[in-house]
Amino acid sequence: MSGPEPELVTPNLRTRVLGPVLAIEAVNYEDAGTYRCVASNIVNEKSMDVRLAVTATLHVEVMPNVLSIHLGGTADFKCNVASVVSNGTSTGTSFKQN
Repeated sequence: MSGPEPELVTPNLRTRVLGPVLAIEAVNYEDAGTYRCVASNIVNEKSMDVRLAVTATLHVEVMPNVLSIHLGGTADFKCNVASVVSNGTSTGTSFKQN
């Protein structure tokens, strides 16, 4: 693993070390990254990395999903975007497919 030295994970309000288990509650984007498990004895040391990727659910709904308009009329579609990200911004962009 190249780059800066890894930081030791210390228990806090959201992070607990339960024997061999690292438990992170209420995972957020700052928790994403590479974690390393290190095991050692008097003869040897081994380590293994695991990558934590944090994702967020995103839902898109277009209303109405079918619209019939007379020639020269106005067509209005509403694009509703919902996300579980509480501190980020979710946006919708419209495209026309030929």
